[in-house]
Amino acid sequence: MERYGEKEVKLKNNEYLSLSSGMVKKLFTPVVVSIKEHLKTLLKKPQLSKVQTMLLVGGFADSAFLQQEIKMEFAGRLKVLIPHHATIAVVQGAVMFGKKPSKITERVVSTTYGADRSIDFIEGVHPEEKKFMADGVEKCGTVFKRFVKENKAVKLGQRITKTYHPVRANKTRLQFGFYVTSNPNTQFVTEPGVTKIGRVVVQSPDTWRGKDRKIEVSMYFGGTEITATALGYFKWK
Repeated sequence: MERYGEKEVKLKNNEYLSLSSGMVKKLFTPVVVSIKEHLKTLLKKPQLSKVQTMLLVGGFADSAFLQQEIKMEFAGRLKVLIPHHATIAVVQGAVMFGKKPSKITERVVSTTYGADRSIDFIEGVHPEEKKFMADGVEKCGTVFKRFVKENKAVKLGQRITKTYHPVRANKTRLQFGFYVTSNPNTQFVTEPGVTKIGRVVVQSPDTWRGKDRKIEVSMYFGGTEITATALGYFKWK
């Protein structure tokens, strides 16, 4: 209060701080500017080139300052809609989805998802520290195998499957790690910004087919959660 003066900040009933409109604007301007810049970045993406309407919802959407700034920035190119009770619109949408998931037919994933794998080592292409030997063959480990790229639309319950094979003929326990990254061009799961989100273990006690055993690793998208599975196709001798 001493710093800004009583015209800007007042104490009411010895309990509440009362801020002037100018002070509120000063406090929230950096946040609003950040929101506008983020929206402009999103609208530059080719997949959003046909967007004609912007819907303002969420707890901050009831702010007259934010509404005014968004309309001034985007109303010339988009129709900006602000529904009644914008604050609870997100909650209402979640409840509607919970009662009838089929209302949402597809989603756009915000990050890149994948799993780890090992591939044949290529001299001069793969880092030496990633090289290891498996049954006499040079392999490159911790490779990131992309399942879905950020900003891709996936349908509700859509399954994306990749086929794997053991790197060692006598391996009886096969483990697959699943990862998320903000970099769609990630090459290795050990890179900065890559986060492990889960793992699946497949037991394959019968190894008579060696490295010809096929394992289908899948990720299911489109819902509120992402599910991963690994299914081994093993013929018993």
